[in-house]
Amino acid sequence: MKNLINRTRDSRDEDEERGREDKIIEDRVGRDERVGQDRVGRDERVGQDRIGRDERVGQEERVGVSDPQQAVRKGVLWQQRDRLFSRWKERYIVLTRDYLHCFKRVTNRSSEMGDFIFKVKLVQLEGVTLIDKRGYLTVCLCILREGRIYLRSAHGIRDWFQAIQSTVYDSKRRRKFWVKDPAIPPGCTPCSLWTEKKEVHEKSGD
Repeated sequence: MKNLINRTRDSRDEDEERGREDKIIEDRVGRDERVGQDRVGRDERVGQDRIGRDERVGQEERVGVSDPQQAVRKGVLWQQRDRLFSRWKERYIVLTRDYLHCFKRVTNRSSEMGDFIFKVKLVQLEGVTLIDKRGYLTVCLCILREGRIYLRSAHGIRDWFQAIQSTVYDSKRRRKFWVKDPAIPPGCTPCSLWTEKKEVHEKSGD
């Protein structure tokens, strides 16, 4: 009888020991699975960030704005075209030495530059003015035979205006590109007026 009790107790102890071992193994497996999942998630995030960065670099190279010396100014602006049903939309704008590039604005990446939309050749701009449009200071770009593009921002719009105006002048002077008798939309100041004034000012300053 005593031997039977001892065997029963030993069997119960063995079962408890196996149960503890099984629990230890389960905890270890669960911990390893969580570590593996965390590692996979981290690798996926790193991969997505790397893909996003590579996409932005490739996009910048395609439109020619990857060179820091090419980008005169860049940032987020509100943009609208002078067309029926056109609305104000946030865009990522990049001003280079010869073009104004317009991209979609994104917020889920390290950069706000999204997909490329269009670009404007600076030598085709026939007017760059700063106007009051419904209470907002707005840069008006008059494009030969294409109408107007409006740009505005709550901060720094005067700096954008000066940068665009100066870059258009430099691009036209560098390319020796002057349009005679252009079809300038009403309300736009011809670039030739302020370029001539700038040339006179530069000559008088020599």
